[in-house]
Amino acid sequence: MFGIDEDKVDEVQARRDRRRRRLKRLVVTTLELLVFTPLLAAVALGWLLLTPQGVAWILEQQGEDGDSRITFEDYAIHPSSQWRDPSTWRVVFTGVDMVPKEAFRPTIHFDRVVLGMPDLRRLWAVKEFHVEEAWLIGMHIQAKQQRAAPKRERRDGALQLLRADQVHVWDASYDAPADDPLPPAGVGGIYGEMADVRFDPFSREVSGQAALTARSFHTGTLFLHHIDVPVFKADRGDLVLEGGSVWWEGQRASVHGTIDDIDTRATVRLVVRLRGAKVEQMVRSATGEASPIRGVADVTMVVHSGGDLPRGGGKMDAHVELEDAILPLPSGTRGIYKDIVRLAPIADLDEQDQVILESMAGDLTLQRGTVQLHELLYDARIPVVLRGTVDAEELDLYVRFVLGGDPAVNPGRGLRLKGPLATPAVTWASRDELLPGWREQREEIREERQKKRWSWLKKDGEADAEDELPE
Repeated sequence: MFGIDEDKVDEVQARRDRRRRRLKRLVVTTLELLVFTPLLAAVALGWLLLTPQGVAWILEQQGEDGDSRITFEDYAIHPSSQWRDPSTWRVVFTGVDMVPKEAFRPTIHFDRVVLGMPDLRRLWAVKEFHVEEAWLIGMHIQAKQQRAAPKRERRDGALQLLRADQVHVWDASYDAPADDPLPPAGVGGIYGEMADVRFDPFSREVSGQAALTARSFHTGTLFLHHIDVPVFKADRGDLVLEGGSVWWEGQRASVHGTIDDIDTRATVRLVVRLRGAKVEQMVRSATGEASPIRGVADVTMVVHSGGDLPRGGGKMDAHVELEDAILPLPSGTRGIYKDIVRLAPIADLDEQDQVILESMAGDLTLQRGTVQLHELLYDARIPVVLRGTVDAEELDLYVRFVLGGDPAVNPGRGLRLKGPLATPAVTWASRDELLPGWREQREEIREERQKKRWSWLKKDGEADAEDELPE
């Protein structure tokens, strides 16, 4: 009609309709992608971060390259979180367990962990877990051994650094089994506030500052209570303790010092000061047995442990200022020895056969199971010096009376008490036993005096020669 091919018109119209439908589908699909993809991503992110299953999946993925498997019983958003303020977002984990893949590494349990929202960008980009604030509640570390575990080989896919601006520790504890020659050890009731905490899980280096308290510490026969360290600084494995205090055998002691290389074999050097400590309790804490000497003392101890010392070779070098010193004589002591004490104008012997020596001063070394008396001096008109060792089974003690001269070079006369703690044998001691090397020491002093005498004579001669010079 009118020269127009109606079939071609219909075909063109059909193509136009198909193009419109394709364009409409493309627009709709594009809108769906623009709208639903972020929505789906948000849903996925919400599932990952807000559900126990999602968080468990994240921990599982992060733990693939780690040395521990992390599990938890429950997970929830903290009620104080405000959706409009991300700085308030906190999550709560309950019943968290960190179980190492290697049996010699410690297991760690948390009753509850509260974390601020981590920096997700840094977590995925550089494997750094960083939160502003964290609460560790009911943390218990169960060690499998008391020696340092080997460092882990660094792997790119695992967490590289754990960081927290502020960490609150509530009721933490640590226990380690006996690890020959070391007895079981443990710390309980730890509370602390830590700032700027950084931990490298591969090198095990830790940095930060803290104020810590603990209810108790024990190792072998040593028990400490009410531990308070107001200044605790860590710099990549080196620790500094300042202004600390502990209670030991009912006495308060001040503590300060350093612990270096805690991530390997820690080198411990702590200075401990006590006033009014009972010497018999010091001996008992080291040996587990009764002390051969009693009294109240002001004590300064330097604790050495780890480092170059052999395992179990830790020691405490102590200087004591002892008041009201009492030396009980063994029950089998012969009458002649008792009479010597009664007649000598140096000390009293009471009705219980106890020698009352009053004030003494000297140095001791306390080691696990042994106390060594280097020189404990009773500086009276006739000095008395105690030297020897006490361990869990035997006493070997010298009692030296210096009747004249310098106690440093004059061995004097004395007794040796040797044998079981309760019933040691009492015998006369030789001069070489009382003061080993006394002859050599006396000769050294004599030579030193001669050198000084010749020096004085030489100076006097030079002075005379100068006086004779003409003006």
